[in-house]
Amino acid sequence: MQTTRALIASAGLPRHIFLVLTAAVLTSPFPALAQPVCSLDPTRTIFAGGPGAGQIGGACRQFDGNQASCTGAFAQGRAGIESCFYDTTTNQCKGCGFTNEGLQCTNTCIPSPKCPKDRSRSIFAGSDCGQLDEQPTSCAKAFQRGQNGSFDSCFVTFECLPCGNDEAPDVTGSTHLSDFGPFCTNTCVPPPTCLDSSRTMFVGPRGTQACQHFDGDQTSCLQSFELERDGTPATCFFDSQLNDCFGCSQSSEANGKCTNTCVPPPSCPLDSSRTIFAGGPDTEACHQFDGDQTSCVKAFHRGDSGIASCFYNATNNECLGCGPSNESRGKCTNSCAPPPSCPLDSSRTIFAGGPGTEACHQFDDDQTSCVIAFHRGDDGIASCFFDATNNQCRGCGSSNEGSGQCTNTCASPPSCPQDDSRTFVANCSQFDGNQAACLQAFSGERQSGFLSCFFSAGNDQCGECDFFAENNGDCTNSCAPPPTCLDSSRTVLANCGSLSDADPAACNRAFEASPNGPIDCVAIPRCIDCDAGEESAGMCMNTCGIGVPTETNLGSCFDGIDNDGNGLTDCADPACRGTAACGGNVPTMSRYGLIACILILAAVGIYGLRTQRFFR
Repeated sequence: MQTTRALIASAGLPRHIFLVLTAAVLTSPFPALAQPVCSLDPTRTIFAGGPGAGQIGGACRQFDGNQASCTGAFAQGRAGIESCFYDTTTNQCKGCGFTNEGLQCTNTCIPSPKCPKDRSRSIFAGSDCGQLDEQPTSCAKAFQRGQNGSFDSCFVTFECLPCGNDEAPDVTGSTHLSDFGPFCTNTCVPPPTCLDSSRTMFVGPRGTQACQHFDGDQTSCLQSFELERDGTPATCFFDSQLNDCFGCSQSSEANGKCTNTCVPPPSCPLDSSRTIFAGGPDTEACHQFDGDQTSCVKAFHRGDSGIASCFYNATNNECLGCGPSNESRGKCTNSCAPPPSCPLDSSRTIFAGGPGTEACHQFDDDQTSCVIAFHRGDDGIASCFFDATNNQCRGCGSSNEGSGQCTNTCASPPSCPQDDSRTFVANCSQFDGNQAACLQAFSGERQSGFLSCFFSAGNDQCGECDFFAENNGDCTNSCAPPPTCLDSSRTVLANCGSLSDADPAACNRAFEASPNGPIDCVAIPRCIDCDAGEESAGMCMNTCGIGVPTETNLGSCFDGIDNDGNGLTDCADPACRGTAACGGNVPTMSRYGLIACILILAAVGIYGLRTQRFFR
């Protein structure tokens, strides 16, 4: 600052002008100065900038031809801080990023790369083992940077290749294979393991058809395992009919072809008599016990929605899986999962299955069983009810309950939570001509929500106050909070299409309810709702979903347009205060840039004074 003071004073700048300039600099909205450092290499003292920093080939290239500065410099690379290195062949200064790192240079700003599980790997090849093609001895000692921050050992074939896992990059211990068998095991990471100690050979990821490298070799096949696409280890199994070796995938296990002993076997925790795991997912797994009822009733499988017991169909002599579809039809009860209950009605002791009303139909013609049964409905547990007219047992889900055919005793009775004076009815129209009763009722379904009834005096009818009726201004659904728009300037709930096109101001103060939430009314020039089609076409913006429209969320603070129509444009609008375009924080400036800024301010002041003196 003393140097700057002397410079300005020597130029003849009056003290009060200097104080103004100094105050402007000191109170400018620059954040605290911060410059990257190469923390692991104190000899790197010159920050070259980056990434790129306007230089073709990167920030370090500004030191082309200047080896001394290059070896003391570092830059911000695309993947982090990197030291610069000098290429004497081309007389260029380059960044030691992932591309060059390895045989060309070592990035001294970060910890040295290591192959943690294999100390014999002493040569770091950067991100490309291929740099060591035709150097088999070096390749066998090398490793490269792999995906997700891991490292891959290199291996020798006709080229030097990384022993990574192209099929499942998130899985460690990957293996590459050829038509002749395993090529390599990545020694930089822990190898996969199999719970079955007899499986001693890891042959790679499934996508490489790993197990099939032992086609025709049953002994090796039964000692091997592979990785499934989700990273799960799976045993290989031998198909003696085809003389081929395959991986024990979930589909193969479901078909009863194998059991994956690399992972803990599933259990049927609630039924200790179920000791045979059939496989899965799928009911097909149980079919391996067709004709064997003794084994079937001891078996369980992995179903579509969890572990399920098998059950025997004596009519067809089949063993089937007790998944949701069979359970829903009353064919079985899954003994591997806790049975559902009807918590609010202890008289309901028979679980019919589900989902779907079909589960209750197993008790058609059996009213006694029907009235103590319940099922899994589309939106939760529901009681069954008996339709005496048709002699049918049906499920009391939302649809049948909403139409007044039954009351679901397994769930709390329907309520209009915002208006406890309302009583649930099947259909509001039953109170046509009875205004008093209509205004004390509500209807609807649990799944889609309940609606208060409203009375239309014009036609003497009682109807449901759905969002169409609300938009028309006919009613307000007292069973739900009233629709609101996040834009507080929109206070009128209306059907946009019913508003006058000749009054755009009224249109722009209104909003409409919809199944997906409130929507602006917009005059463009007809008054319509700003639905997804108009919004995606750029005709409007639904401010009911983004809050109060402002200069910043409808446009920008430097486009010369009064975007929110409040008479204030860009920086004159309070919404733009604090933005970079209107004097807000700007990116961090270097120490040298700040000094240069002070000198420029001083020069401008001096030039202005001299100009005034010249024209006196």
